[in-house]
Parts: sequence; structure tokens; C-alpha cells
Amino acid sequence: MPDGQICHNTKIDKMKFFLLLFSFVCFGQIHAQLCFSPVTNFPAVNNSWAITSKDFNGDGKLDLAAGNNSSNYVTILLGTGTGSFGAPTNFPLSSAPRSVISADFNSDGNADLATANSVSNDISILLGTGTGSFGSATNFSVGTSPSSIIAADFNGDSKTDLAVANYVSNNISILLGTGTGIFGTATNFATTSPFSIISADFNGDTKADLATANNGANNLSVFLGTGTGSFSLATNFPTGVQPFSIISADFNGDLKIDLATANYSNNVSVLLGTGTGGFGTASNINMNPGCNSITSADFDGDLNLDLAVNNFTLSVVSVALGNGAGSFGAVTSFSVDTFPSSIISADFNGDSRIDLATANNGASAVSILLNCSAPLNSTNFSDAQMTVYPNPATDKIYIKSQIVGKEEPVSIYDMYGNKVKSGKDKIDVSDLNEGIYFLQLNNEQSAATKKIIVQH
Repeated sequence: MPDGQICHNTKIDKMKFFLLLFSFVCFGQIHAQLCFSPVTNFPAVNNSWAITSKDFNGDGKLDLAAGNNSSNYVTILLGTGTGSFGAPTNFPLSSAPRSVISADFNSDGNADLATANSVSNDISILLGTGTGSFGSATNFSVGTSPSSIIAADFNGDSKTDLAVANYVSNNISILLGTGTGIFGTATNFATTSPFSIISADFNGDTKADLATANNGANNLSVFLGTGTGSFSLATNFPTGVQPFSIISADFNGDLKIDLATANYSNNVSVLLGTGTGGFGTASNINMNPGCNSITSADFDGDLNLDLAVNNFTLSVVSVALGNGAGSFGAVTSFSVDTFPSSIISADFNGDSRIDLATANNGASAVSILLNCSAPLNSTNFSDAQMTVYPNPATDKIYIKSQIVGKEEPVSIYDMYGNKVKSGKDKIDVSDLNEGIYFLQLNNEQSAATKKIIVQH
């Protein structure tokens, strides 16, 4: 399963920041035109089930890691930065990995790996060398049949911890990190048949919370974090039938975290957050049958979050375009290799458009769909003005924005379409990750957009 994290922390080379500075889209109406190039497949070990992306060799280009459900390996494919990937290299594990994520577990600045191993009932930690290679796996026990793993700081000590969804033992395991690549004994919290897990702040208290997609219960569970590594009892919210995967994002632009699940029946459930840890009634979006993994990003360049799911039984990816208000339009499907089981979104070729990658359970390959959607239209507005400085920014940005003579508020979106900030003349960006963001100013008559760069 994918790591479930909508805001992917892709490291972009600082020189690329300055080059991209000169490709700003200054002002214009926003037009959506969804396009993905025909699929390209890259060899991996057979029966790939999980996939994640990170820069494993420090060259500023995104690489891939795939977990293989029928073999005791995780496979690394190093990226060229053009959307293609090199020959696979395999690293052994204790048993078949059902989920794979990447983070820095020993604080050395290199990307490491963690896998959830469904047969041996443990997780594996592989420490990265920064060259694309990894050390021997170290294993830590969790519950029965772990199916999904995520990383976050659950106790506020600035060290990376882990949370694991255990499908058969009906619980989640929390393993607190030491910052050295070692993790403590698991503490378990009950739920029912969790197959996927994510972390975000659902109630606005700056403490990491958890949510699981409960495949056998047709619901999702929310666990509110105390900031000490402990969590509340689960609160359950109904979803569609057989939710396999869960993600969090702000789908309606109210700066409150929402949830979406991929339901194996044939749909996606979207639950809008209240900002207090509660969620509204699920709205179900019809997709193709066999939805088993989900990701979200702005795929068509209109600054609204869209949804993409694997359709396991049809060997396609389905994309539904969002309207920015929490609703989604008609579905467009794109062919991938056989039985796609996990999907992630990232910019694999450096063109500032979000691409897709799938791990395919029925093939010895991962599939790449490069985004060829039309960029934002650059038609000028003679009556629109938006001045932003400094750009690149490290701390605060200052904005002078006018449409037809009236100052208007401005919203900041990340590369995946998440609305992360809003304001008027001054916005603090010191807490944003380094990267490319979009400013949007709009009213009923017209709109203006501008790219900004944040670097610390």
C-alpha cells in the first residue's frame, strides 16, 4: 500500500528553484485539460504490491521502491529525472512486504526504508547509505498480518515514529523511534480489520492523529493523538464497501483535513472534516470496480485537488477531477500493467506536473504515467495586478493584489493542490516545506495565479 501521505516532501535542488522562477505563470483564467501519456513499464520483481518514492541516492531525482508481495525483497529503481528508471536492485527482507515507506529514521540525512511484512508479523527497517543502497534489515514485531505502515512524530520529541495497521489482529501498533534507526516495543490500539493507515492533524491541536480504512467493517476509524505517543479510542465513520486504502487532504479549501477511501466495490468515499476530529457523511464517487489504492493531487493544473485510484480487476487507473468544493466530476481511465495494487503521485520528470506510478501485483513491473495536461492558461487581465516579494521567500511574503481596483485575499496552494495558507498583504511561509507553491487571487469576474518558491 502507499504511505498515504497527500503532501509528498520531494527534495528539489535549489538551483532548480531559481530556474523554475523564470517559468512563472503570471495571470490568467484557469483551464483544466487532463492528459497522461501512454504507460511505460519498468522491470521489478514479480507481484509488486507496494510502492513509494524518494531520492535515495542524493542526485535530486526521484527514485522508486517497490515491495513484492510474493518474494522477500524490496526493489529499488533509480530515476533519471526524465520519467524513466534504471535496472532494479533487490534488498532482502524477512517476508513478503505489503507496504513500504521512506523516511530518515537514524537522523543522518539519508532516506531509509520501512516495510510492513504480512507473513512474518513484523516490520523491517533498512537504513540508506545515500547512494541508492541499503543495509541489512532490522526487524521489529507488530500485530498479526500488518498491511500498512506510516511514519510521523507521535510524541513530540522530533524523532520519527511508526504506526502499523494489523489486519488480522484488529489493531494498530505504535513504535516510538529513538532517532538511531531503532524502535521501541509496539503499543497497540484496537480497531476492526484495518488495511490502510494515515496520519494528519484532524482536530487542529498540532498533534499527529491517525485514521485507518477498515476493510472488513466498511468504515474508517479516527484516533486522536495526545502528543505523548498515545491515542484516543477509535471513532468510526461509515464508508463504502471494503475500503482498502485511505488518504487525507483538504478537498474543499476550508483549511480542514478531509478523508477519502478507495472502496473495492466500485467507488471512493469522501468525508469532509469539521476541524475538530469529526467528519461528515460520506459522499460516494462512482469509479471502476476493484478500487484498492488511492492518491490525490492537482493533475489538471486548475489548483483543485483531484483523485486517482487503481482498479485492480481492470488493470487501469481512474482519475476524477475535483471542483475545489469537495465534489468530483466524471472519471477518466488510463491503462497500466496487470492488477495494479498500489498508486502514488509525484513529479518524476521535473516538469512541475504531477505524474502517477503503480505497483502491479500481476506483473514483473511498475507502471509510470507521465502527466501531459495543458499548463495554466496565461491570458493576461488588464485589470488584474499581483505583486509578490521576496520570491524566493524564506520567512514571509508580501502581496499587493487588486482586481478591478479592490484588494482581494490570496490563497497559497502546494504542488498537489492542497490549500495551505491564505491572507492579504503578508503571509508567513516559514512553516512550509521547501518547494514550489501557487498563489491564487480570484473573484467572480477573473482570476490571477503566480508561482512562488519557498526555501529555508
